[in-house]
Amino acid sequence: MAPLPPPAAPSLAHLSTADLRQLLAPCTALSGPALTFTNWATTFRSVVSARFRPTTVQQVRWAVELARREGRELRAAGAGHSPSDIVCTGGYLLDLRDLKQVLDVDPEAQTFHAEGGIVLNDLHPVIAERGQLAISSLGSISDQTLAGAISTSTHGSGVSFPSISTTATFLDLVLPLPDAPVVRVSRNADEDPDLFYAALCGLGAVGIVVGVGMRAERTFRLEEECFSMRFDEFTRRWSEIAQSAEHVRCWWFPQVGRVKVSRLNRTNKPITPRPSALSLWFSDVFLSKRVHAVALFAARYVPALLPYHAWFMWTFVHQPGPPTYRVDESVKVFNYDCGFPQYTYESCVPYASTGTALYALNDWHTRELAQPGYPLRAHFPVEIRWADRDDAWLSPTGSGKGCYFGTIQYRPFNLPVPYRAHFRTFASLLGPFARPHWAKSHHLTRADLAALYPRLDDFLAVRARVDPQGTLANGYVRRHLVGEVEGGEMESAGRRWKERP
Repeated sequence: MAPLPPPAAPSLAHLSTADLRQLLAPCTALSGPALTFTNWATTFRSVVSARFRPTTVQQVRWAVELARREGRELRAAGAGHSPSDIVCTGGYLLDLRDLKQVLDVDPEAQTFHAEGGIVLNDLHPVIAERGQLAISSLGSISDQTLAGAISTSTHGSGVSFPSISTTATFLDLVLPLPDAPVVRVSRNADEDPDLFYAALCGLGAVGIVVGVGMRAERTFRLEEECFSMRFDEFTRRWSEIAQSAEHVRCWWFPQVGRVKVSRLNRTNKPITPRPSALSLWFSDVFLSKRVHAVALFAARYVPALLPYHAWFMWTFVHQPGPPTYRVDESVKVFNYDCGFPQYTYESCVPYASTGTALYALNDWHTRELAQPGYPLRAHFPVEIRWADRDDAWLSPTGSGKGCYFGTIQYRPFNLPVPYRAHFRTFASLLGPFARPHWAKSHHLTRADLAALYPRLDDFLAVRARVDPQGTLANGYVRRHLVGEVEGGEMESAGRRWKERP
């Protein structure tokens, strides 16, 4: 069955700026709390001039055309799960979360077509019910929107599974050109493949993603096997482990010298019974959130407590002991609770560099653990995942298979903790070819990124073609991609948006 055509785009030339404002009035906030955007991690916030929450593609077009005519900056927002300032703006904010319809599901072709603002958690049950379909590989959460996952090259884990962007078959984009045209782009030669490859990891800079066509597969169950090993053994066997299952993800506790390995494979086995509600509450809420938060709060003042707390959490929460097994629907195994707000950094190294990065990070942690008072103040764990090569121009795995290393610094009771120096050192030890996850904060400039991404100039040429006025270019885009803002990290002085302490 052929996909539905892109949304109709009647001319807007006859509408004045006042007409556009009036048409947008039902979905516009001009005052009050709605003008403050705060990301999920509460690490960044911005105060915008107006917030639009469209329910139709036509309303998206009106907002884009209004911003273009007025010379305003406009950024699209989804669920706000990016722990960076990628959305932050002092101009107009386009909240896409009400653009959430699943427009078509084709069980035979194993494809679906959905609006870009749908949250993945809402998408999964719809495509399962209407087509017995599931997305082949997912990250740790499904709280982000489909457009957000595409635009930041969100990934799961598995040496044969690329980022979620690669499964997109076409994108419907609203462009910040005169009349706010809606275009469908794909890998087909007659559907602007350059714009498609740019938009697969477009960072909100090459158009507003209002529709996504994607490949899927039949709904499936996963069997998860969890076991632990010493870190020194893991460094010797990492490649064997990475290829030992369809999906492999690992959590390394540097303070303990142990690694928890999770191996996932498709299975027809029956779903295993879940632990009791009391057992889940004790492990996932009382220990993993409440005790964890109290201990990290205390460690803000006594950092030397952190290695002991790491041992406690490993022993009573994370250590699987003998190998454990469970079977459940794929989404329930891929996803897990990420806990409370946190600062996050993640970067991808070439697959062959995994071992080198492991040794460098371990040497650093070992030296810091030997320092009186543990000045590093590192939280835990370090997450390690692998992904296959894909074809998005700005994908971290666009040049080949890669290994993602992620580190976190939790915000106990939403309070700040030191993280900048930690993240900078972590990034430097991953080596000169490490590519940061676009949704996470990083300090790389355009010059740095040009050395890592051979297609960056092509991306910027496409961006200049579809957004000649820079309507979609906020501080993040100008700082990291265009190079118009000096410095590799967000500066809050003189801006209407800032990083929270």
